[in-house]
Amino acid sequence: MEFHTAGDWNEQLWDALEGVYKQAFSHGRKNKSIVKRLLDSGDSFLHVGVEDSEIVAMALSAKLEHLNALLIDYLGVQEDRRRQGIGARFVDYITEWAVEHGYDGVVIEVESETEQEPDDHPNAKRIRFWEKCGFHITDYIHDYKVVPELYRAMYLNLTPTAQLPEQGEVLFPHIARYHKKAWGGE
Repeated sequence: MEFHTAGDWNEQLWDALEGVYKQAFSHGRKNKSIVKRLLDSGDSFLHVGVEDSEIVAMALSAKLEHLNALLIDYLGVQEDRRRQGIGARFVDYITEWAVEHGYDGVVIEVESETEQEPDDHPNAKRIRFWEKCGFHITDYIHDYKVVPELYRAMYLNLTPTAQLPEQGEVLFPHIARYHKKAWGGE
């Protein structure tokens, strides 16, 4: 498997990864024009995992400059390729890429219910996946008010001296600033 990152808009790349993106995120995803605008701004990146000339994994990430961290906004693996270790290898690639580009850490947000979720709930499975990749979950539950899901932040320090905030209430203003910019509010 090969991994690549693009920091500029590439129509052919988008056409090749859009199927994985739409399959992994059937609702609530940013549309093509938003993703193009994010890449054109120079603050976002598309990461892809390629096997046999086919894109089987994709991720959209963005700079969280005030934290010197990379936000993974979306990460998806082709449905028939899941549970084969591709997602974990892809996260390893993205974190290595982030280190090479001088980031101190990586941040994500995961859907989270207010009550304890059973182990087989999709949200609990996603959280376990990210924890296996080394991420730490925060206690704070964020309500965006404009979407029905609640979220929690997770973070991964990439260097021994990195000190990303361990409190979700400190991380979410940075994440929300990115979303506001993405959706055209900044």
